[in-house]
Amino acid sequence: MRFDKFGKALKDNAPSWMRRNSAIAAIYDSVFRTPKKQTRPRGQYLSLVRHAFNQYDWINEGAPLSDLFNGDLSTEIVRLSPGYIKFSLFQMQFEAARFERELVLNIGDHEVNADLLASVAFSLGISANRGSDITVVSTRPIRAQRTPFDAHASEEAWLRSLQFVAGLRSRRSTLILVGDQTCAANRNRWNSIIRNLLKVSNKFDGNVLIIENSVSNNLTNANYTEILGRTNVALLPGEIISPILSERLEKSSSAASYHTKIWTRLPTALPQMLLRDLNRKGARSFQTETEHNLDLAGEYSQAFVGGSLPGPISLAQSDASVEVINGVQRYIVNAFDARGRLDGASGLETLPSISSSSAFLQWGASESKRRKRLRRNSKNSAAPLFFVEDGFIRSVEIGLKGSPGLSFLIDDLAPYYEAREWSRIELTLASEWAISAEQRAEARASIENIRRRRISKYNHAPDYAPVWQADPRRKILLVDQRNGDQSVSSGLASASTFREMVSDATGMENSLVILKRHPDATIGNMGSYFSAGNLGPLLSHPSVTFHDDEINPYSLFDAVDEVWCVTSGMGFEALIAGKRVKVYGAPFYAGWGLTEDRLKLDWRRRTIRSLEEIFYCAYLARSVYFNERNGSKCGLDELVAQVASDRDHYLSKAHI
Repeated sequence: MRFDKFGKALKDNAPSWMRRNSAIAAIYDSVFRTPKKQTRPRGQYLSLVRHAFNQYDWINEGAPLSDLFNGDLSTEIVRLSPGYIKFSLFQMQFEAARFERELVLNIGDHEVNADLLASVAFSLGISANRGSDITVVSTRPIRAQRTPFDAHASEEAWLRSLQFVAGLRSRRSTLILVGDQTCAANRNRWNSIIRNLLKVSNKFDGNVLIIENSVSNNLTNANYTEILGRTNVALLPGEIISPILSERLEKSSSAASYHTKIWTRLPTALPQMLLRDLNRKGARSFQTETEHNLDLAGEYSQAFVGGSLPGPISLAQSDASVEVINGVQRYIVNAFDARGRLDGASGLETLPSISSSSAFLQWGASESKRRKRLRRNSKNSAAPLFFVEDGFIRSVEIGLKGSPGLSFLIDDLAPYYEAREWSRIELTLASEWAISAEQRAEARASIENIRRRRISKYNHAPDYAPVWQADPRRKILLVDQRNGDQSVSSGLASASTFREMVSDATGMENSLVILKRHPDATIGNMGSYFSAGNLGPLLSHPSVTFHDDEINPYSLFDAVDEVWCVTSGMGFEALIAGKRVKVYGAPFYAGWGLTEDRLKLDWRRRTIRSLEEIFYCAYLARSVYFNERNGSKCGLDELVAQVASDRDHYLSKAHI
């Protein structure tokens, strides 16, 4: 007898008083009832109908979306497989651009998947309107001269766009497997190849993108389930209807094609993929981008910062993380003008409820089970994944005290402090991007505003002259960081780097070395790199003095001749204050000609950047600011004024 049937028999034959007791009945149900399995459609491919594109009626006349797809758009299958819709609309954009038209999606009022369609359209840069009777695809004259679908886009930019459509985190090491119509007649061979490829792909840090150019379902349950569970493997099914896409795939050095008798490209493509991972430490190089941000991920990240999101955002925190949600992340939904927040790191069975997310936000770069599930769900939802961190002007009090952040910095490629991979900020600065006169003026004005108001990341500390300022020796400020800070290892540094920095400073003749421990250590009870365990005898060196009392960083800058740091953002604040800065790690602002660098960052040294250019990319182009008083998104200067006012009020109360 099955276990659940045995439980039912026990329950049915229990005494009447026990059967009438709802609590006991619930216990029986929870223990003996077999959980209902969640349906996971196996390749329910929503493929574009070929004749609809041969005629191109939709170019000049609006066409119902349901007429262009094989499948019911109102079913749960769509919410489990939004990538299929995204891939099809992506190809329609290619075709619209070919006819010098701009794609428009008019979403019906009664569309079950209205939020999902709106989020997909927003991520692809498609204009979406609500209020139609049915969902209709149409076009209008193109407004922009250059688009991510330009035929002359670089290989790197084009690959990033394709990975973005598939929901994959951008990797330069990418293998694309393209299966043609013969896959349906050779399912066993096709699935055998995919099964072996999935095994091999566990051994490298790259992406596998499987494009099945077919209208039928050719994957086994095992392969499909494996793809669902992976963060670096994605499936784009359905007929390829865009000649531009077909041509780019044929020319791509990252693509391998499947044919009935021979798989021509895999023997050379796979080894190249294994050797071409340019993201890892020791393998960094730079190939000049002919067009800056000419890819979908870059375009969407700009829209994500500046616009209102049509759907919710998903984060790794569960609903039970009340302290975090109501504390440090209290304003994140309003700051991005999103329609709520969701638990994006839950099980696969929750995909229907989170597939309408406009984006998934990962806080931090370290690995965890919930972050891995967040990336997996982002991929399966075909929704963009962004790395989000506290902005460079965060709040008055430190985050460890639960103070909510008032600014957020996002990056679609990697956390801004990650020097082992390309971040969008770094890629922008390393590209041929040129700051406009208006952007430079805006950055210069904001820099001056911050300098004049003496605003830092945290603003709880008073402004005063330190007692050691009168010392006649040359004064060097060494900046600490919280022990284990992710930005240290991501910035190509370690605890030994801090020892080297202190050792070099104490070796300078006639110098006073001021060690400033991080606020998280002095008032947050966290670890410090400037500890006895790490520095040993250097702590008692006669030229060393500690400044552990809380003080406005600008008071320190006023009192010293130069500032040394590893990867701390305080080094960039010192640049804003006009100080000479020496850097021992690889923070986002090092290697561009503004700092003295202990590390040789060749991939950055190709381009010299000004303070205004770095400031614009970090503080203006990729940051979102929130006005706590009126509860809405605001500009940088507005936040600076708010923080300055709140700081003065906070310090006056502390003084009383």
